[in-house]
Amino acid sequence: MLKRIWKIIRSILLALLSLGLLVILLPRLITTVGSWTHIYNVGNAPAERVAIVFGAGLARDGSPTAILRDRVETAVQLYWSGKVQKLLLSGDNRFASYNEPEAMRQYALSLGVPDDVIVLDYAGRRTYDTCFRAKAIFGLDSVLLVTQHDRQRFRGCLHHQTDTRAWKPGAYLSEKLLSSTSAGNPNHYSLPRGGSMLTREEALSLVREYVKNEGLVRHMLSVEACMRFYGEKFGEDVEGWGLLGLIHDFDWEIHPTLEEHPSKGAPMLRERGVPEDIIQDILSHGVGTGVPRDTLRRKGLYACDEITGLVTAVALVRPSRSLLDLEPSSIKKKWKDKAFAAGTDRQEMAEAAQEFGIELWEHVGNVITAMRRIAPELGLVGKSLHVRNTSGPQSGSIIR
Repeated sequence: MLKRIWKIIRSILLALLSLGLLVILLPRLITTVGSWTHIYNVGNAPAERVAIVFGAGLARDGSPTAILRDRVETAVQLYWSGKVQKLLLSGDNRFASYNEPEAMRQYALSLGVPDDVIVLDYAGRRTYDTCFRAKAIFGLDSVLLVTQHDRQRFRGCLHHQTDTRAWKPGAYLSEKLLSSTSAGNPNHYSLPRGGSMLTREEALSLVREYVKNEGLVRHMLSVEACMRFYGEKFGEDVEGWGLLGLIHDFDWEIHPTLEEHPSKGAPMLRERGVPEDIIQDILSHGVGTGVPRDTLRRKGLYACDEITGLVTAVALVRPSRSLLDLEPSSIKKKWKDKAFAAGTDRQEMAEAAQEFGIELWEHVGNVITAMRRIAPELGLVGKSLHVRNTSGPQSGSIIR
């Protein structure tokens, strides 16, 4: 009797174990069988606009591992064979001393790839991250995947409904390709889509289309003015700096969370033909986008963003309600009052100025100067200030 019961229990356990294994392995089996038709070598791979190269670790000296070199070499071979136009190099950059995307970039450059072909994704720590960001941040719907672990990557990108073509890296490149050189382009983060720089009128129209709160519009006008000021100061592209400041928060009303803004706004800007370098700069001021603040313009946007709000708040509580008589000393007094504009992060503003390379109170003075240029647009000309004429008994001059 006991043997019979034990036999029944064993049969049940075996059935449950088999069912569990089926549940675990069946999806993998289906994906594996389905991915067979999507695995290519360089010679028969279909043409796509972008190839994604997944990170595979760095050696102790910061150079790519053998596996990672193999992947980069295959991607480069795809480029030189005309199969792809852009290489999206995605890897881990959680620490300053560990930068997979930059190591891949340097290796690709050494193989003769022009720098403007390369796009870096600094937050591709896992397959999931890379595939999610490829679609959500970079707006890619159809790509080639360069990886040895083809089915794993294929499953990851299928999860995000991205049409993918995967294959195992093949032979190394020829000596001819290895000896090629390129002058390169410092804008390696750019992934242009044929768009051109918006005019200011078009940019302001875009802002007005999505932003109904006049206070938020004025905030973006303030940041634009500050970015133009610093563009002039540093001899940079004033129009590009200004455009960045003007549209950086265009999607805040429709994506009013740090998780959504500005990530979900990026695809909308691409549809409008906004240059990719501007889009990447906007993403750099967001939380969790993975785009680093590694250029002067990105640091400038971050430094100008929140400080303009504090300057506006101080101007509005003064008797004159004007920027024209506002000085940094007034900001400094309110800076110490933690109850004033409590929602602003003083430490973040100070750190942003330091990162930008400008002493905090010099920066505050520059921001005030910049915003004064557009004080009427900001509604911060204030009340008329009657100034006594010291040459006679009448009060003659009026400063508006």
